[in-house]
Amino acid sequence: MEDRIKILAECELFKTLPPEALEMVAARCYEGEAEAGEALVVEGKPADGLYVIVEGNVDYIKKVDEKRGLVLFRWRPGDVLGLDPVMDGKEHYVTAVAATPVKFLRILPKDLWAVCAADPLYEHRLFGQTLLIQSSGLRQTTLRLREFLAKIIK
Repeated sequence: MEDRIKILAECELFKTLPPEALEMVAARCYEGEAEAGEALVVEGKPADGLYVIVEGNVDYIKKVDEKRGLVLFRWRPGDVLGLDPVMDGKEHYVTAVAATPVKFLRILPKDLWAVCAADPLYEHRLFGQTLLIQSSGLRQTTLRLREFLAKIIK
C-alpha cells in the first residue's frame, strides 16, 4: 500500500491531495499489467477507470481509418490515462496501446467519485488538477495534429 501511495503522490492528478486522501485512493486501486501491443482502453468503449502508468510507455492513438492510427503522444510513468471519459461519463475517443510492457494502477470511476464525495476539498483539488492535465494534453495533441496535417497536405 505504501508503494501505491508513493506512486500516487508523484502523479500529477493526485499530487495535491492530503495524505489521508491518497490513502483512500491507494486502497481503491487495482494493480495491473499489459504486454507490448495490448490495448488498455479502446476507442468507442465505455470508460472503465483511470490508469496511472507505473512502468513502461503507452501510446495515445486516434483511429484514422480501418487500418491506420495516428500516435498523438505517449504516456510515461506517472501519467494518467482515461481521465476525460471518466470525468464526463462517456466512451473513450482514443485507443491507448502499451508500447512496451506496462505496469499500472487502475481506479474505477465509482471509486474515484467515492473519494471526491468524502470531502469537497478532495473533489476541488482533483478537478483543478484535471484541468491542468487536460490543457497540457490538448496542447500536445494540437501540435501532433499540426505535424500530421503538414505531412499530408504537401
